Amino acid sequence: MATHNNGITYTLHFVFLILTLLFMRILYAQSGYLPREDFTGAAYTLAVYEVNFEGVDSKSSARLSYERIKGSPYYFDEFLNATFFKSNQRKVSGLVKARLNLATHEIHFLGENGEEFVAPPELSAQVEFENSVVFYRNVPGMMVNNKPVLGFSQQLVSGTASLFKYTKRYVASADSLFGTLKRYYFANTHYYFIQSTSYVTHINKMSDDVVLSILHPSNDLNLWVRKNNLNFKREEDLIAYVREWNRLQSLSTK
Repeated sequence: MATHNNGITYTLHFVFLILTLLFMRILYAQSGYLPREDFTGAAYTLAVYEVNFEGVDSKSSARLSYERIKGSPYYFDEFLNATFFKSNQRKVSGLVKARLNLATHEIHFLGENGEEFVAPPELSAQVEFENSVVFYRNVPGMMVNNKPVLGFSQQLVSGTASLFKYTKRYVASADSLFGTLKRYYFANTHYYFIQSTSYVTHINKMSDDVVLSILHPSNDLNLWVRKNNLNFKREEDLIAYVREWNRLQSLSTK
């Protein structure tokens, strides 16, 4: 009899568990919190048009609307067609109108009724815009001051050595009208990284010594650098060097 009662108890527990999971699935599906396969049929988080401002005094902080801040928080203001990828590199179905908010490091997209929503992390591990600009979320191994770099990094060059750029956009302030008013504006700090199959290195100084110590040049590449008078303080010259380094690497392995 005890065995029979135990069997009934286990069955009831199993049924209760199934009903609970089913109820939670329905509840989460309605609220949009289940991991999504695409951008349809979910209650996503609405985009917010304001950002935190931390004053010089660490005790002072405020939420400022974008209207009060000179400049733009977005990488580009317009919405562009974008292709989204999951962390497993699986493409999310369908093109989506989107833009990147560098002040919050969120991807915003246009959803139902033209409202602006925040793309969930599970659908935006990689985002490729129609103008061939590509961003990756939370690239493993990226560190600044022994802290991981979290957010979206732009891939400037791909290949044996990949070049990434991370932009930290923040709110700065200055006095105006003899110090009676504050004006706010968006400012940027840029960080560059070299990624290879075995390491990710922060280019902590845009200089010949630092860049050449990360990607060692051959004699031919040294001649090419001097011939083209590269200045590694310029982003375009850094891009050109990494591309040429990759090209020569590919030739040497043939």
